[in-house]
Amino acid sequence: MLSEGLAALRPTSIQPSKLSAVFENPLQDVPREQLMSDVENFCKEFGLLDHLDVFQKGALVAQNPTSVQDMNDLLGEALYLKQLNVTPKRFSPNIVDNLTGLIVGTPYLSCAILGCWLTEPLNGAFAR
Repeated sequence: MLSEGLAALRPTSIQPSKLSAVFENPLQDVPREQLMSDVENFCKEFGLLDHLDVFQKGALVAQNPTSVQDMNDLLGEALYLKQLNVTPKRFSPNIVDNLTGLIVGTPYLSCAILGCWLTEPLNGAFAR
């Protein structure tokens, strides 16, 4: 049975006329009521009813990820977290890397500067 299922997934079994169907969103044409019903059934089946609202919000986002801003059902923290993932970061990676390098290298930089200033007086004091 497993080999029959794997045979169906071979590249030769994909028809060129249906190739775009592989990349389409499977939830796109599902009515909202049916989607919510499917989510509720899934949560009941796996004992996840405590997290039903999170699964429903996730299903709505998965159904139409481009219109998250317009959904009235996603209010508060969920929308804020989604916007955090979309908005650009405040610092570029190069700035963060440079700051990290400066913080890590500060002890070595301090020793080098202090050592340069103390070289002449210590040479005179220890008669080198």
